Amino acid sequence: MSSNVLYPEFWANEILLQLYTKSAMIPLVHKDFSEVVASKGEIVHVIRPDVSTVIPVDTTTFTSETANPTGVNITLSNWVKTTPKAITDKVMSMSYVDLVSLYMEPMAQGLIKYIEQDLMAVAATFTNHTVGIPSTVAGFAGLKKELDVQLVPDGNRNAVLCPDAEVAYQGLYGQFIQSGQAGVETQTTGQLGVKHGISFYGTTLVDAVDANMAAAVFHKNAIALVSRPPVAIPFAPAGSQAIVNFKGLGLRVSFVYDGKLKTSYVDCDILYGTQKLDDRLGFRLNKA
Repeated sequence: MSSNVLYPEFWANEILLQLYTKSAMIPLVHKDFSEVVASKGEIVHVIRPDVSTVIPVDTTTFTSETANPTGVNITLSNWVKTTPKAITDKVMSMSYVDLVSLYMEPMAQGLIKYIEQDLMAVAATFTNHTVGIPSTVAGFAGLKKELDVQLVPDGNRNAVLCPDAEVAYQGLYGQFIQSGQAGVETQTTGQLGVKHGISFYGTTLVDAVDANMAAAVFHKNAIALVSRPPVAIPFAPAGSQAIVNFKGLGLRVSFVYDGKLKTSYVDCDILYGTQKLDDRLGFRLNKA
């Protein structure tokens, strides 16, 4: 086993990788705040452009408007960590695969559930809504129509389905995505497929957050996830902590070693905030 498995940098990178490959909501929302978030402060202020008004051309009368962008404040109010895991030197001597499956994957799964519940709770507040889990191809195509009516830009359109809606989707499209590379991606990423210009995903967290919500359908820029890396403690023992940033997420992994017990205690923590950026760019699908 390579000695780098024992370093916190390896653990931070592996846990962040698991966050992206096994989550539904986290990769789908807006996280492009690296330059803004680099500054200090509890609140990140984001400028949201105003919608431009389109009028007929009139060569006799001149009409203008002043740009009126609005601001969205995103508070970094969530600081969460995994419960420290006790790992003996014997376990640390195990293979890479064992350490990933026994420790890193469960730590990532715990963070995924916590963060995605917050993101789903934001999606549940969309003002626009429609009713009824689709049972036909035309019904699922109706989700695209709803986005079109709301003038949501093409591209980066996503739908996160509850289990019942996922079953309905699989009943209509499942036979077309179970083989080849599409089937592999369905199993490893949770993506059901791209239909009608919308990327479909499934998660039980939809029901967990709101029992009447069948799906959240939204553009990437409708919801923001802002993360700032926790501070590196300068007086911590060398090699006992690591901070890694990956695609807008910052994660810290910390080790504490007890020489008498020959045991390491490891945890990871993340500081983040969630916010609806634009209510116009999404809607919720209700069961009834």
